[in-house]
Amino acid sequence: MPGSSLDASKISPILVIDSWPVMEWLKKREPVTSRFRNLLGLGQARAVTLVMSTINLGEVYYNSAGEWGESRAEAIYAESLKLPIHFIHPVEEDVLAAARIKARYQCAYGDAFPAVLAMEFDCPLVTGDKDFLKIERGGMIHVDWWGK
Repeated sequence: MPGSSLDASKISPILVIDSWPVMEWLKKREPVTSRFRNLLGLGQARAVTLVMSTINLGEVYYNSAGEWGESRAEAIYAESLKLPIHFIHPVEEDVLAAARIKARYQCAYGDAFPAVLAMEFDCPLVTGDKDFLKIERGGMIHVDWWGK
């Protein structure tokens, strides 16, 4: 993958994390909270490799700021960097791929970045955001659905 230093052939199964399960976890909404805590445990044990776009980390920040204020958003950001998640900064090729997904599926631009990661790593995307279902129906990605 262009924006990643991960060698997919040498790591455990990969899961792309959207901002949606992180926000549900932060809000302590079950059953997502328990599932996400378990997923983090698997990541810590290196049973899975968790990846997230820095674009989606930014979404966690601005959603947290809107929910609880900037001070808590700063603390959440700092703590997020300690999670067993590999944060991947998009490169130009990823930016263009995300723009194509947004144009084709009329999704939020931020949602296109985890879709790009899921395509590049050929792995599931963990979310409960319904916008990803239309991208999945288009055959672009596989969604590990945690929503209702």
